[in-house]
Amino acid sequence: MGSIFHATHRALDGFIPNDEVGGVPAFVGDAPASTGETVATIAFRVNECDEPLALHGLSLLVQHLVLGHLDSGVAGVEPHADAHTLGITIRGDRSAVASQLQRVGTALRTPDLDRLSDVASALRTAAARRALTVLGQSGYFRFGPTGYGIADLREFALEQPDGELVTSWIQRYFTRDNAVIWVSDPLDGPIDLGLSAGSRHAAPPARPLPEPMPTWTAGPDDAISLTVVADWRIEFEVAWHALRLDVEAGLARWPSRISAAVSPIEGGLTAHAELTLRANGRCTTEIRDHLMALVTRFCWDGPSDAVLAAVKAEFATRFDGPDAELDEIGHRAAAWLVGTDAPPFDVLRDRTDALDLAGAAELVERSLDTAVWFVPTDLPIADRRYHRIPAWSRELLDGTPVDTLPGVSPARRLIAAHHGLTMLTAPDRGITTRFAEIEAMVIFPSGARQIIGSDGFTMTVQPDQWPDGSGIIRWIDQQVSDDRKVFLSATR
Repeated sequence: MGSIFHATHRALDGFIPNDEVGGVPAFVGDAPASTGETVATIAFRVNECDEPLALHGLSLLVQHLVLGHLDSGVAGVEPHADAHTLGITIRGDRSAVASQLQRVGTALRTPDLDRLSDVASALRTAAARRALTVLGQSGYFRFGPTGYGIADLREFALEQPDGELVTSWIQRYFTRDNAVIWVSDPLDGPIDLGLSAGSRHAAPPARPLPEPMPTWTAGPDDAISLTVVADWRIEFEVAWHALRLDVEAGLARWPSRISAAVSPIEGGLTAHAELTLRANGRCTTEIRDHLMALVTRFCWDGPSDAVLAAVKAEFATRFDGPDAELDEIGHRAAAWLVGTDAPPFDVLRDRTDALDLAGAAELVERSLDTAVWFVPTDLPIADRRYHRIPAWSRELLDGTPVDTLPGVSPARRLIAAHHGLTMLTAPDRGITTRFAEIEAMVIFPSGARQIIGSDGFTMTVQPDQWPDGSGIIRWIDQQVSDDRKVFLSATR
């Protein structure tokens, strides 16, 4: 997996902004969308991959502060995001689109901090309704609670939103030099967004955990999922969706739903892909084994001619749809923003057409070296090619042992060392966190501390379970920097 995460940004091919809108570099097309509307998108090179865990959700909070300043009755407004970009798309007549872009600038110059608590509360409610995702879980096991691994984690910046933090985040990331606009056709008259100058922030590289691949673990639900990472190429995306159709046909005698997705990380240099099977009823050992056999067979034989042709036809709609010109402008402008290359649609179309059965098989086979399988807890994988993701730390620290109070848990013991903690649950098994590697520490109203390490392991220390529990908590607090501490409200 190492070579995937040490790629360098590819040089651009001369596709650069041809205008500016309100001081922001812009890609401007020649004609309205097929609906007759003018369509404009403003995007910023920032999102969760830039956020420390203790500030997770801060970019989203800014985006929704801005959205609250727009008038959806005048023009259609749609937020969008991926791991490293946040944007807002506006649709309507030219004057309405220009007006709404102007409002984006106003909202960022003078953020309405009086609405901060209400916006954060609404986002917390929405987050509580979201289910865990396969790619979110895969990211956590691959990268830990940082960068591309935090998508499914709690958005701590929403707990007690801080106006000063919001303002400084806007000043750092929501600048005219860290933004791009693409618009279907020229707007009428000048626009002054008034965004401050800044720096363009490259998408950060992924930093995978040192766990060997391929691997497996218990998943968040009763589905069976396969995730991989690979170099981002249109050929890989086509091959992955061909695998979906191939598996779907091979599992026809078991009523089930097969889904697939490919998501960009590292600014589009790397693809993070999933294939998920949800049975109508519980998954069984037979279904799991047949699915794994179908994936293996695909790597030997590739898809059928009919399957590959069907996927190519699906992809052709991307390149030949009624708004293909606008889609291509957006596709390439977004790549320009993050500093990577996006080939023109005619090149992508030719490369898609050129992919053959053997090429599709090879691309999927190569990606399986990075596989993470998610299976129901009662369907462990016995195949020796896949090791199980460990549930316990490999290292146990030497230090001062502290036993729990009588009646709590006789097997549990805390080992306090000058550089970290180990929580033992058996004599030879436990969770270790080094203080220098803490990503966040959650402080509960009860006095408990939840410590989240950079390796993804988490331990909770409850003061009422230990002799001198308050003293232990004070000592832990002294080891953790304030910027890693997250305070939860007593009402949540």
